Amino acid sequence: MEKEGNVLWYTDTVELNSSSVARGMALVERVQVRIPLLLLLTLTPTAVAVGFRCWERTTCPALLGYKSPVPTTIGAIQRLFNVTGVADILAANNLPEWTLPNNFTVEENRLLRIPLECDCSGPGLYGEPSNPLVYTVRKGDNISYLATTVFSGLVASTDIQHGNNVTNLRTGQELRVPLPCSCGKVNGLDVLHFGLTLEYGSTTLEQIAHEYHVSSQTITTSNQPHLMFGRALDIPLPVCSSMVRKDSLDHPLLVPNGSYVYTANGCVKCYCDATKNWKLTCEPSKLRPTNWSTCPSMKCDSSISSNMYIGDTTYSSSHNLAICAYAGYGTQTIFTTLTAVYIPPGLVHAHHTKSRWWAWLIVIAGVFVVLIFGYLCCIIWRKCKIEADRKKKQKELLLEIGVSSVACIVYHKTKRHRKRSKVNYEMQIFSFPIIAAATGNFSVANKLGQGGFGPVYKGVLPDGQEIAIKRLSSRSGQGLVEFKNEAELVAKLQHTNLVRLSGLCIQNEENILIYEYLPNKSLDFHLFDSKRREKIVWEKRFNIIEGIAHGLIYLHHFSRLKVIHRDLKAGNILLDYEMNPKISDFGMAVILDSEVVEVKTKRVVGTYGYMSPEYVIKGIISTKTDVFSYGVLVLEIVSGKKNNSRYQADYPLNLIGFAWQLWNEGKGVELIDSSMLESCRTAEVLRCTQVALLCVQANAADRPSMLEVYSMLANETLFLPVPKQPAYFTDACANEKNALVGNGKSYSTNEVTISMMDAR
Repeated sequence: MEKEGNVLWYTDTVELNSSSVARGMALVERVQVRIPLLLLLTLTPTAVAVGFRCWERTTCPALLGYKSPVPTTIGAIQRLFNVTGVADILAANNLPEWTLPNNFTVEENRLLRIPLECDCSGPGLYGEPSNPLVYTVRKGDNISYLATTVFSGLVASTDIQHGNNVTNLRTGQELRVPLPCSCGKVNGLDVLHFGLTLEYGSTTLEQIAHEYHVSSQTITTSNQPHLMFGRALDIPLPVCSSMVRKDSLDHPLLVPNGSYVYTANGCVKCYCDATKNWKLTCEPSKLRPTNWSTCPSMKCDSSISSNMYIGDTTYSSSHNLAICAYAGYGTQTIFTTLTAVYIPPGLVHAHHTKSRWWAWLIVIAGVFVVLIFGYLCCIIWRKCKIEADRKKKQKELLLEIGVSSVACIVYHKTKRHRKRSKVNYEMQIFSFPIIAAATGNFSVANKLGQGGFGPVYKGVLPDGQEIAIKRLSSRSGQGLVEFKNEAELVAKLQHTNLVRLSGLCIQNEENILIYEYLPNKSLDFHLFDSKRREKIVWEKRFNIIEGIAHGLIYLHHFSRLKVIHRDLKAGNILLDYEMNPKISDFGMAVILDSEVVEVKTKRVVGTYGYMSPEYVIKGIISTKTDVFSYGVLVLEIVSGKKNNSRYQADYPLNLIGFAWQLWNEGKGVELIDSSMLESCRTAEVLRCTQVALLCVQANAADRPSMLEVYSMLANETLFLPVPKQPAYFTDACANEKNALVGNGKSYSTNEVTISMMDAR
């Protein structure tokens, strides 16, 4: 290697195989080449080892430059690199100390400095982090991907392979990641060693040297003989000079330009700014001390002033600027020192005059502001606080629901114009004035019904679109849980037999769900009315039975996760123009992983008469929970009777017991709704009754799955098992279970918060 001007040249003798240039020629020559060092960086292949050589035996702070391949947060990066305190990452990157790690987004490929402590066993040996990094292998990881992508080239794949003696990875395996670091002075100067991956074609060595205030020769010296693109470079960053004593526990205090550190157990904050003559500036921090109950005194003992603390300045009579500087700390003490810088007398006088003038001006202006605008500021502050709280609540609610990850249509209309900004997902966020206008200010004439969480109204948007609006009670905490659950779940499940969620409205205390409008209301509206149920002939009832089965099959088997509805009943089955059923009200839904068979809950919620015995007694939730509810619903459709009614005086039977008794006595025809007895296919109705009795078996294992149920309904030649005596044979258990489910009304109560996962 030799130097001409400002360019370093690399000279060597190499073999040149010209066959790579011209086919058919096998000429091999040995020539002497002189290559600029920067070009050599581009041509040199990635080295096996990425570690940095130490300059002395010591322990020191160090930095690594990390670029995430995808948008992430500081909190995620902290966990990836196992950094003890997030304050250290904020300080290294000059970010405000009040930054929330899990809310601060780090854009893709943004350079972030990662602080670590480095151990050096001696000169020429590789440095190692004091706290070794252990990475847990995830599905799809391989060694090359970890080295080049996850850790952005800071470690070589061969180092991971040899350091862990592995070739192939398995999920859950723990790997030691040998991150590079170094300690020690370079060319006799204190530096902070910074590991940075030099990306192909992204920059030059001169540009890096200029950006980090270090010479190209220093970088070259620190990285020989492995100076190349595609691997981590050891960049010795200049640090601000400090007054820290050699006996201080944080000596040497190494702070590079554009960053700050907390020292003295978090009691002192020091920052480095190259524009201030590379002098370290320190002041008392606002953090709580880590190893002290309170921070020791930071007062400077001075004859110039008796009230000087770290960071304070004053002028002495000898025209010197006196600075109370941080000088380190011991086990129980923070050291201070008083330094002086000479200033010409004229400048001192001018400074004092100017300071006094500005002081009076600030005092007068402050009094004026307090007297004139104090009252107005209080009013404005109160209004802003109310509005900020409202927006914060709305934002938190939307984030919990997951709307931030779903593109939305924002629907707003003023008196003269309507504006829509459409992205790519059929979810609308409605303003409250639009909803109020669509429902006639929630008039009684537009009320469709009353649920356990609030009323449901019919609405008409300005473009003529009809919608159904569920206005959740502002005082109901349970209603708010249902709002979150339903908005998260229904928006992601798309099936012809599931009600479609069209949009949301969150404003002030209003939490509103907007659905597609289904003109024929709910199944119970028709089924349990003596006149209206006559219009539901058997053909339509059988179509409703099959449609509900289709919807449950999708929820249990054909979405990526198992969805247990938990509140299937006639009131939650809506009917469209053609009387096709749609399952609604997913506020109590539970999500299970596809491999999970059942889960247990401590709180049992739902509607009495539709809940399976193992759910009521033991809190066990599974797909068979919905199967039981489906069986009760089918018996109600066949008979036109409510399940929680009594059908005998001497020995009161509920609908399940009444159906079983008739079936067992060979009188199943007597269960059939008299309004359709003459027009129905009796054999088909009896087959549905038998399937329903199989669904309400006391033992969950005896109940068929919804796939089996649909097969029984669709295939008339399929042999059906003989049902055993079902659960809840009599109505006697009603009094025993009322305490679990409330006052016996058909309203549902929701006291369970669920963890949502995406569904297909």
